[in-house]
Amino acid sequence: MEKVNIITVNYNSSGDLLHCIASVMKSDYKNFQLFAVDNHSTDDSLNRIEEGAEKLGISMLRITARQLQEMKNEEALQGQLVLIENEINDGFAAGNNVALRHLIKHRDQEFVWLLNPDVEVDPSVMTHLIEVHGNQDKVLTGNVINYFNDRKQVMYWGGFKVRKFIHGIRNITSREEEAKIDAIAGASLFTNVDTFRTLGLLPENYFLYWEETDFCTKATRNGFNFNVNSKSKIYDRVGGASSGNFTREYLYILSGLRFYRKYYPAYLVSVVVSVFLKLMVSIVGTRLKRRAIYFGLVDFFRLGLGRKVNIKARISQQ
Repeated sequence: MEKVNIITVNYNSSGDLLHCIASVMKSDYKNFQLFAVDNHSTDDSLNRIEEGAEKLGISMLRITARQLQEMKNEEALQGQLVLIENEINDGFAAGNNVALRHLIKHRDQEFVWLLNPDVEVDPSVMTHLIEVHGNQDKVLTGNVINYFNDRKQVMYWGGFKVRKFIHGIRNITSREEEAKIDAIAGASLFTNVDTFRTLGLLPENYFLYWEETDFCTKATRNGFNFNVNSKSKIYDRVGGASSGNFTREYLYILSGLRFYRKYYPAYLVSVVVSVFLKLMVSIVGTRLKRRAIYFGLVDFFRLGLGRKVNIKARISQQ
């Protein structure tokens, strides 16, 4: 049985993460190790996760990101759960990359499963992901993801389609549209360790949102294909680390614009116009949303002019 290395990133959402871990522990596939990277939470998440894991009877190792990076003896990395304390929060991709760097260096012929902390998984998901993925090279496998509070409604049939002329994505929600998937949803992305040796780590310049879209676009342009497990479900609570409308809207706008500039420059003018129109519509909406869209646009142009933008400061000031 090949090992599955599960990576999840936590920021101030220890309750959701512990529910996620509890569901993973019920999996019928047992050869796995879970890496939980805490992205410098401010709510005592590390101690809460440690206490919760103990109550769940999970063997655990708690280390810092620096200790993991400097670790030379792979055998010392024991425990079903490896709780990693990241000293800084440089975003979702950077959190995943803390664990990915270790796996690239030390693990061969094993799987990687990127999993959001606010999901619940069916017991058979891991088994089915391995079956659907198989031993194929150059494959990214997604999963059917339903809403946690409406468990029969599909959120993603594995992934989504990137809109070309306007800013945003459209969720793929049925098997009939599976061929239209442009990117696997980052809530559940399953592949081989070698994928990250081939394509590199997740792009860290987005901070939050669109990083999986960038990674999947890079993958398809390098000959990768997508598979989707529909035999068993994942349920997404939606929200967690990006709580707060300003953070969510601002980063979604800014990261999306950066993605279009990188991969679809021919559509960039149309996409920017669509965001301006969204800003105009927001005049009758909340001030918070209006400011988020405005600063998303402003900071995109600042970055385009080579000026520095402190994204973390922008978020914390709102």
